[in-house]
Amino acid sequence: MNKKYTKKGFTLIEMLVGMAIFVILLSIVVGIFIQSIKNQRLISGLMMVNAEAGTVLEQMTREIRMGYKFKTTGDSLSFKKTKINEDGTQIVEDKSYDISSAGISDLTSSNIEIKNGKFAVLQEKDCGPWMITIVLQITKKNETDPNAFSVIQTSVTSRILPQDMPIKERSGSYAECGTTN
Repeated sequence: MNKKYTKKGFTLIEMLVGMAIFVILLSIVVGIFIQSIKNQRLISGLMMVNAEAGTVLEQMTREIRMGYKFKTTGDSLSFKKTKINEDGTQIVEDKSYDISSAGISDLTSSNIEIKNGKFAVLQEKDCGPWMITIVLQITKKNETDPNAFSVIQTSVTSRILPQDMPIKERSGSYAECGTTN
């Protein structure tokens, strides 16, 4: 009795090989999915940091545009700013931003942190306009990834020329600057 068996199906070894290939492919796909979720969170955090950094820069540039007599030590910037009171009198304020001592933290929200920054002041001639360059390295507060930061840079030119400064403020090299007509 010679019966021929024609079983249709897979052997145990074929099943093990197939399952191993499936597990390997599944782990690759899951790894890619998890990494994409991490990247999405990182990008979302950096987008929030950039949006808030834009607000900080806008406030700083507004004040710098109305300032004069700029001085910098690299991570700090000081200048004078005039403002008109309600009674029409003009007063001079001293203004400064100091990155090393969190001197601009009042401009930032509690969600971001300024890690590093520099200021540079350029004035080609004593009576020429001031150009201030601001470079800030900003990150999300309590960020654990050391590469999760954003560096932003902008340059601002003061609208107040040395000849437009109040006369009592013109001393030293600014004393020679003429008045506007």
